[in-house]
Amino acid sequence: LPIAALIFLAVVFEVTVHKATISMTLPSEQLSQTVRLPQTFEYKQASVSSNFTAKTKATGATFVGERAKGVVTLYNSDTSGSVSFQKGQAISTSDGLTFTLDDSVKVASASGDASSITSSTAKASVTASKIGTEFNIKQGAKFTVDGVSSSDVVGKNESEITGGTKEEVTVVSEEDYATLEEQIEKQAADFAAQKLKETGSSDLVVIPDMTKTTLSKKVYTADIGDEESEVSLTAASGISYTAISREKALSFFEKIFVDDVGSSKKLLPETFEFVI
Repeated sequence: LPIAALIFLAVVFEVTVHKATISMTLPSEQLSQTVRLPQTFEYKQASVSSNFTAKTKATGATFVGERAKGVVTLYNSDTSGSVSFQKGQAISTSDGLTFTLDDSVKVASASGDASSITSSTAKASVTASKIGTEFNIKQGAKFTVDGVSSSDVVGKNESEITGGTKEEVTVVSEEDYATLEEQIEKQAADFAAQKLKETGSSDLVVIPDMTKTTLSKKVYTADIGDEESEVSLTAASGISYTAISREKALSFFEKIFVDDVGSSKKLLPETFEFVI
């Protein structure tokens, strides 16, 4: 071939076969700002309601049991006159355990003189002021009557005082009620979100601070303090909410950012994210 033809073929081969791909990464930056939505923005307000049921384990604790009972003999060493005590009068052991009289009791005055005094006695049924086994007292314990000098009146149990018991049990607490209400409110919120999807409103974004859940017709299966292992709540729950269109919100935000970045930069709207 002529030299000119060879040169032409060489140029064509170089242009068509040998190609170069150039990738360019341009500088980018993340923009963030807080925007106050205007009152004129398009808001959607609605409400939904339904009945919900929640259940939780009881977490409270208290002690239950029986009060110890017995008989105490009261000794009156005062020769000047008899003494009377009303039902409910407190008497205590030397280590501070308190009992109360089950009935009113009168003890006659002591006889004799200073050299030889014979105390008068009267038996009184007593009940411990609290539940507990510590109030089970062996025979022979000494008692004093609250507000009365021990030099005048003392007591002594001639037989054991028994029947005191105490055990810890699980009961319904105020915290359990609060837990149930939180569960109902969560169910109501999920229910509202599901309703939005069912109505084809997945574009809507609910504004948390403008969402309100109310509970009514609350029925608990147990009262606070009841001895139960679990408790349930059935309630009617209504949730009112305010929402905005995600698409319209992004369009609104894009206009704001366009004004901020100017003409020297290009926005990427598909990367917008926002939290209300």
